[in-house]
Amino acid sequence: MSFEVKHNGRTYEWEDGVWFDTTKNMVAPESIRSELNAGLISQLVQPSFISHYEEQGKRHVLFNFLSDRMGVSLAKLSTIGFFDEVMATSPEVALENLFSSDSTPSGLSFVNCKRLRDRFFSGKPTASFQMPVKLLGSGPFEQEDMKGFLKKCKVPMWKRNTPVNALILGRTGWDRDKVAELIEEAEGSVLQIYSQEMLVSILAGQPDPFQTWPLKERLWDLYPFRSGHPGLEYVSNGWAGWIKGAGYSSAVSWGNSTADFSQVEQSPLSVMGYRAGVSGLEEGSRRQILRSAFEQPLPFVESPAYMEGWGKPSSADRLKRIAQHLANVIESHSNLTNHHVAVSDWRNDLEWLKNTFYRGIYTFYWPQV
Repeated sequence: MSFEVKHNGRTYEWEDGVWFDTTKNMVAPESIRSELNAGLISQLVQPSFISHYEEQGKRHVLFNFLSDRMGVSLAKLSTIGFFDEVMATSPEVALENLFSSDSTPSGLSFVNCKRLRDRFFSGKPTASFQMPVKLLGSGPFEQEDMKGFLKKCKVPMWKRNTPVNALILGRTGWDRDKVAELIEEAEGSVLQIYSQEMLVSILAGQPDPFQTWPLKERLWDLYPFRSGHPGLEYVSNGWAGWIKGAGYSSAVSWGNSTADFSQVEQSPLSVMGYRAGVSGLEEGSRRQILRSAFEQPLPFVESPAYMEGWGKPSSADRLKRIAQHLANVIESHSNLTNHHVAVSDWRNDLEWLKNTFYRGIYTFYWPQV
């Protein structure tokens, strides 16, 4: 592909990843290449240009070119005409822009209004819900009112000293520490977190989002309930297991863009000098690198899209990615007899990360190995 972009009165031509002047005798200076790239991207995302590729049946060619060669982020692509392509590779990114976090119900319905709810269910049989439920917080219905309504619907209630498998989270009156504690206790077992609205809709005969398959389709059911709900937004932003509705440790992923660590020759941690095992670094040196990797900017590796997955310094995304990276290398080397020292180092470093940065602060599900 070749394209032309004007800059400061001169015309430059892009061909096979290189910018030339129009005579093709001189490569464009490094100092202006980012501006030329920006000019090219602005051309390619025009509706008329995208339509041309669509007519030729080559939308995927343009999408791959923008993401792989030009480094345009998936979040940006989802907003400039490539929502379907981003949805196919990374539903989390596409839906993050689709459903605004500050949206509110457009009106009252039986899932958020006591009067309409009671009228809707008056004399009607309700769909069954078999798991005992634990209520935490209020909104849109008061907790005691919701408890009474569920008893009328013959929904079993959670009993003390038994596992919590179905948590009903209100909009207000819930405690972050309590939610984090319940997630921690659910390790290795099922924990499905609903809003009051979700449960009422299920009792009215609508599908349970946690029973929707495949996971891509489940997102379409879960995210409208999440949007504008403080409790579900808090849980889903930190805990990948919310989407799965179970105590799984691995991150949710439907493509190669979010969690495949095998596609790069060196991770940012490797570039920073992190090494474990007999020929690796001492414990203090390894952990200083891990601390820097969490708190400081990372060295650039592979592509902007790959680096985007590592999150910002001192963020939940950054800590989650580092932890998952260590969990991955532990699992991939655990059966190799000549790596037992490295595996032990990685396990100890993973536990150190958890104790130092995770406990009492974040709620995403910590990887188990």
